Amino acid sequence: MSDLKGKGAVECTERSALAQQLLSLFGIEVYYCIGCTDFGNRQECHCFNIVKRKNDYAFLDYSVPVTSYNEDGTINAYYPFIGNLSEEEFLDFVNNGVLKDFKNYQYIGKEKQVLDSSRKYIVGSYTIEKEKTM
Repeated sequence: MSDLKGKGAVECTERSALAQQLLSLFGIEVYYCIGCTDFGNRQECHCFNIVKRKNDYAFLDYSVPVTSYNEDGTINAYYPFIGNLSEEEFLDFVNNGVLKDFKNYQYIGKEKQVLDSSRKYIVGSYTIEKEKTM
């Protein structure tokens, strides 16, 4: 870990572990997930959380936040990314390790604005590719 200090490589690990500890203190059923983020052409190792809600689950990513902008375009705040998971989607995730694509979003004032990009998360799978030479 000391070799990675200051490189931002373990932020998701720390944030997800802290979120799990804090949420579980309040009696919330929370899962710590180790896997990767799929960008289509590459995958990066990543940690995140899944929380049981009353009738479904919420996917939480504290390390790749959602930006909230004021009406004048200045940044107001950062919030954890939240994606909704049905019971069936959660069970599929547990059994197969792949979550659905989540659309990225941001806030302008109080209005949620869905973006054209998305994110996909995988658990129990990661790839390490050797740098390609030209």
